[in-house]
Amino acid sequence: MEQKKVYKSIFMILAMLVFLLSWCSVAHAEENVLLKEMPIEELGGSFDGEWEKKIKDPNGNYCSKNILEIDASESGYVVYDLDGQYTRFSGKMVIDQPYVSVGIYGDGRELYSWGPLTEQAEAWYFDLDVAGVGKLEILSGGTAMFSLENGMLTKAEERAVPSVYTPLREVAVIDSDDFGFGQWVGVTEDINGKVHRGAQWFDTYGETDSEVDALYNLDMKYTSFSGNLEIYGDDDNGSNTKVEIYLDDQLVFERSTPGEIYELVDVNLDVTNAKTMKIRLVGRDSSLLVLDDSLSPHILGEWETEKEATCESAGKKVQRCTECKAICNTSKIKALGHTPGDWKVEEEATCKAEGKRKKYCTVCKKMCAEEMIPKLEHKEEDEWFEQEAPTCTSEGTRIKRCIYCGETVKTEKIPQTKHEFGKWTTAEGSVWNAPIVKKRTCNVCDAEEVKNIYTWVWVKPAVLVLLFVSVLTGTTIILIRRKGIQTISKNQRKFWRKKKREKRTQQEDVFHGHQ
Repeated sequence: MEQKKVYKSIFMILAMLVFLLSWCSVAHAEENVLLKEMPIEELGGSFDGEWEKKIKDPNGNYCSKNILEIDASESGYVVYDLDGQYTRFSGKMVIDQPYVSVGIYGDGRELYSWGPLTEQAEAWYFDLDVAGVGKLEILSGGTAMFSLENGMLTKAEERAVPSVYTPLREVAVIDSDDFGFGQWVGVTEDINGKVHRGAQWFDTYGETDSEVDALYNLDMKYTSFSGNLEIYGDDDNGSNTKVEIYLDDQLVFERSTPGEIYELVDVNLDVTNAKTMKIRLVGRDSSLLVLDDSLSPHILGEWETEKEATCESAGKKVQRCTECKAICNTSKIKALGHTPGDWKVEEEATCKAEGKRKKYCTVCKKMCAEEMIPKLEHKEEDEWFEQEAPTCTSEGTRIKRCIYCGETVKTEKIPQTKHEFGKWTTAEGSVWNAPIVKKRTCNVCDAEEVKNIYTWVWVKPAVLVLLFVSVLTGTTIILIRRKGIQTISKNQRKFWRKKKREKRTQQEDVFHGHQ
């Protein structure tokens, strides 16, 4: 019993887990987004935008939230970018007056349409498959307003890649003849009451044949063109109505009918690699509506290298359609440019001449750069070299040379050396006959040096003075001795004192005599 209870408990737990996982999966898969929360990619005509407005449908029911109102009388329309991220689009359509057309399209494909052939108001729910839809269009036409209530989008678990298409109204008209305002955005109805998305409108007027045409720039971007041609022709005067389509000036479609005509013709053309498409209408009081027009673009693959770029020339890459393999886009690959290596010295620079060096591309081995290497500066030796030795008669010369080229880069003079004179010899004069002239001769260059010697000039007069003094002294001594005068200092003083008195007496006598 206990074991059964355990098993039962485990089973209950597992069941609850399965339920929770299932509930989470469903809840995630059914994540909803209100239409009013979606950004609008494009709109036209009259768009009310009062999302919280309260309205009453023809059945007497009221709605007060998530309301989108569009004025069909002005061909109002709105476009959303779903980007393949939703699976369902649901809501309630309310048309409270007759003669309103509504069309809902996904990537140009009709998802739902409502024709105007009714005289009573309507209200109904819709639930549309929008899996993989990129652009969602809600288009209108007629004479009144219509409302879309509680618009809801269901989020997809994984994004699906949407189909790509281009309507003719998005293709540039590069030339036209009386085309005027021939592009109609919105919905239009054919003679059978069927609603179509948009129209390219061509009209001719008058009692004579005339034509109208438009030239579209396809620019080699598309693979196919499809649409419905609504052709109308009058029967006055037996006129003919002719419709022609040209690709790059080559006729690829023609429809010609005499008299009164009204018909719908499907057209599907291969426009691969076509640069232009011309649609032409010829007739009297005739018209052509191109309905549900759609151009299927190439599905572009990755860029492929068709020609490799080199160092000097550009390459080429192409982009092909993954379906038809046609080349859709072509682009140049920029030349790589050389990849320079290191400099290589072709000629070494010297002190006398410039050198040369080059760079070569490491890829193609061609040369992208060449330049001259400046001359080297001389570099002088450390030691002086005596070029010419100095002498006692001339200066010498010494130089420094460049250690690279041996050229003399610096020169200096070496001062003269001194004479190497011999001994002085007397050339003239003597101590008794001054001046004495002496000379000496250089042992190297025989140069002479002469000088006058006055050191002994005083000898001759000195001898004479000494001789005179000696003679005078001797004579005086002799005379003194003869007179008995002693030559002592005391006697000499007395003698000179006496002489002075005698001289003074004589002077006084002379003075008194004059008196």
